[in-house]
Amino acid sequence: MKCVAQPYEMKVFRKVGENHYKRMNTHVQNLIVYLGHFKVAELGKVDFDSLRTEWRKRWAERTIKAMEITLKAALTDGVRQRTLANNPLEYLKTIEVVDKKEVDIFQTNEQRVLLQVAKEYSEEVNDLRWSMYVS
Repeated sequence: MKCVAQPYEMKVFRKVGENHYKRMNTHVQNLIVYLGHFKVAELGKVDFDSLRTEWRKRWAERTIKAMEITLKAALTDGVRQRTLANNPLEYLKTIEVVDKKEVDIFQTNEQRVLLQVAKEYSEEVNDLRWSMYVS
């Protein structure tokens, strides 16, 4: 379920760089859309499996994991600052991100052929950039 939320400027109590702050703010804005209508105490009842399924339609696994980490960290900060009594997501396990891509390495003979073809192409089109890439 989504909710319409006004832009929220988050306050950071941790020392982070400007770009990291911007990225965390983006995560918070995205989280507000999906979780903004819940009270903090109700977050423990949220079905994160179905929520993740919805999120996967829009974001990559690493983004989802970062969003979950940002949410958990914000709630933990709230507990440490005594703004919250407890963190309802303290035991939520963030998703496991598995690199799906396996890279095939060119064999030595394939590398030689690739370099030779690139060199020949650079001479053919009279563009030394191709030669520089493979030199």
